[in-house]
Amino acid sequence: AVERERIAFVDQLQRVVDIAAKRWGCDGKVVPFGSSINNFGTATSDLDICLVLIPRGACWPDAIHEDPPAEEDGAPTPEQAVTDLAEVFAESGFENIDDSRKTARIPILQFRHAPLELECDIGVNNRLAIRNTLLLRTYSEIDPRLRQLAYIIKLWSRRRDINNPSQRTLSSYGYLLILIHFLQQLRVPILPPLQSLPPHWEGGAVQEDVDLPIVLVPSQDGKQHNTYFYGDPQSHSFASPAARAHAMDKLRRYASRNTTSVGELLLHFFWTVAFGFDWRRNVIGIRDMSVISKESKASEDSWKLHQRMAIEDPFETSYDVAHVVRDKEFKLMRREFARAYAVLSGSAVDAPPLDTADPLSLIDLLCEPRAAEAAPPSAG
Repeated sequence: AVERERIAFVDQLQRVVDIAAKRWGCDGKVVPFGSSINNFGTATSDLDICLVLIPRGACWPDAIHEDPPAEEDGAPTPEQAVTDLAEVFAESGFENIDDSRKTARIPILQFRHAPLELECDIGVNNRLAIRNTLLLRTYSEIDPRLRQLAYIIKLWSRRRDINNPSQRTLSSYGYLLILIHFLQQLRVPILPPLQSLPPHWEGGAVQEDVDLPIVLVPSQDGKQHNTYFYGDPQSHSFASPAARAHAMDKLRRYASRNTTSVGELLLHFFWTVAFGFDWRRNVIGIRDMSVISKESKASEDSWKLHQRMAIEDPFETSYDVAHVVRDKEFKLMRREFARAYAVLSGSAVDAPPLDTADPLSLIDLLCEPRAAEAAPPSAG
């Protein structure tokens, strides 16, 4: 029911954008993205929207690969598009309209939709975010353990107060990339790297040095990025329901070779991030099965060498998703990784014996708010 309501709301937004587009020499396509669409959100997740400026009469989704229409052809600048939308949204009865971020790298209009109690952001021409959403959604459909683990890790990181980029800790997106990397690197992998599988992949071991399609999409700064991935619903190779179903069936069979439980995977995940992964030398990446060194990123993309975590964005590969994390906060995160492993392994002081532990009680202890843990006991 929530999804149907949101789809209807997106259709309503498209009609409002069509009114604004009468001022422009181009069309505007409203496309939802982010956690409300990629299967890693909840019913209460905010709704993130991308407004894609496309040539008049262009076909979607093919138009995502084209350069944005030029100002000399009558297209608005992204900043002007936000200004125009703010006016039309106000006339259409939307509340709490805020265009103060229209000069940001990706101009954004924020507003509230009271009937659905939704906080919404509309960003202009953030095409890579749309492609990223489809990539993550495809990963989510391979094996239910990914979503289950992602939910627990997101809850844990928020309760332990280490999921807030404004406080120099990692975003939920960053944790999700670490999790996908972990599930790709298991001795018997659950997830293959979708960006390294050719369209004709038959479900076997991931091969290196194979010819792969190039699917270019421009970013906000005009640079082109290869956004190809296996199972892409916007690709002609997987556009038909039958072709995509066949692709997903092969991916699920690949994942089913590993029968490890969610609990065992969660324990192994926290051991890996606390003790196993070489954060000082290597970078988290999900494009292929290779290990990415920090030295190679420094050489290729001018990344600064440091001993903190670094996470390569799967499409905008020069972007470090963990760039906000600083030394002090990374040390805190490492302590939390180790605490989580201790709780789940039964070696923490307050952890119950594993043979008698109730799984839900164990998760409650794992996700106990850090502030509550640190609070002094109340007087008698």
